[in-house]
Amino acid sequence: MFFCIRLYSFGCLLALLHVQITHTTSVLFPAYIYPSSSSSTNAWAPLYSSLALNPTLRHEVIINPASGPGGPPNSDYSSAMQTLKTYPNAIPLGYVDTNFGLYNASNIEANISTWARWPSAVRPTGIFFDDVDTGNTAGSTAIMTQVAAYARSAGFTSKIVFNPGAIPVASAQKALFGAADHVIVYENSYTSYPAQAAAIKSLKNSGVPGRNMSVMAYGMPSTGTALAMLVANLTGECYGSVYLTDNAGDYANFGADWAAFTQLTNGYI
Repeated sequence: MFFCIRLYSFGCLLALLHVQITHTTSVLFPAYIYPSSSSSTNAWAPLYSSLALNPTLRHEVIINPASGPGGPPNSDYSSAMQTLKTYPNAIPLGYVDTNFGLYNASNIEANISTWARWPSAVRPTGIFFDDVDTGNTAGSTAIMTQVAAYARSAGFTSKIVFNPGAIPVASAQKALFGAADHVIVYENSYTSYPAQAAAIKSLKNSGVPGRNMSVMAYGMPSTGTALAMLVANLTGECYGSVYLTDNAGDYANFGADWAAFTQLTNGYI
């Protein structure tokens, strides 16, 4: 077992001791790629390869057949999920949209219930709530607290992730960080990240544990040391999960830097 301990990150070390040395940074991967196996190479082959090559690196894999479960899994998803769940370091998360606070709890819980009807052999073990309101919409934070509890009661206990894509407003932070295992505090381009890094670090310094925060950055430079430097920074802060890609933001493929990103992250945890 590797632990998130960096020589220059004494604060992170203290946080680890507080949680009995159980936390490491995970990879968070949006598997918005249809898992067809009709071609000579399985569409999810790079994911399976990373899971095998980096067995101590947890991969939180977002499963999204149709902006949510859509219905029962077809044969391609059943086959892909059966393979995915053979890897002990894979944490499959079912995608559920919340439409920035515009969906009510019953709409959201209906999608969770659909995921719960997937056969256990292919069912995700956690839920990824996308388009989460940052707390500006009246009642949205209470809804997220309710649906997170509903997901856990439905058996999705491995991980609950909220994705507002930005830092929640101060009045919503306690509830959102309390209801989810990870809250994505940044999802945007690599070029915009430096302007937000200080605010994210300030949030951590205010008492929100790094292990409860996640960062996703797309449009990474295809050359140079930017990828290695940002991986070192994010893992050094002991953030809960990270995803960095040279894709433009549509997550339609693995990106040319997928293998390098996962290997670098594995090397730092």
